[in-house]
Amino acid sequence: FVAVIYISVLVVCYNKHDIPLQLCNLTALVLVPGVLIFRNKISSDLLICFTALGSFLAIITPGIYSQSNWYDYIAYFIEHGGNVFTAIYAFIVLDMTIDRRSFFNAILYANLLLIVIGSIDYITHSNYMYIRHKPSFNTLFSALWSWPWYIVEEELIVLSAAFIISISLGTIQNKQRRNKLSF
Repeated sequence: FVAVIYISVLVVCYNKHDIPLQLCNLTALVLVPGVLIFRNKISSDLLICFTALGSFLAIITPGIYSQSNWYDYIAYFIEHGGNVFTAIYAFIVLDMTIDRRSFFNAILYANLLLIVIGSIDYITHSNYMYIRHKPSFNTLFSALWSWPWYIVEEELIVLSAAFIISISLGTIQNKQRRNKLSF
């Protein structure tokens, strides 16, 4: 499973002459193996949070260029779907729970990553994580303000979504714990 996701990411990046530095690429290449192979708690927290906040939205509003090949489409959905599937699998089957701090830690890690990727963008004149400008295709970014304000707007949206999702997942986890205790 991990190999299929790796190949999908590398196919898309190779076809675009890209380095896999988008958040979903890094999630697939680092966090998925961290969860499935090593059962790492930090990887699990970040995977569940990044997937809840990012990969799921990427599936709903795919960022696929109109000139993409059919295998780019397939690889795109394998990568993002694999991230979502692994997060659900980690949460339900592996019983890797998250706490209220997990989302805020994920946002902290994402912002640190934003600084690193932003530096790479600046040096290479790239646009990884869409830091330098909005994507050239229609996504949820299209509805946001112009640069640099859409980055601030995204931060506010992510904080709000993280708060709502963390409360929801906390409620689910509490019900699961009560059900286990009642048996």
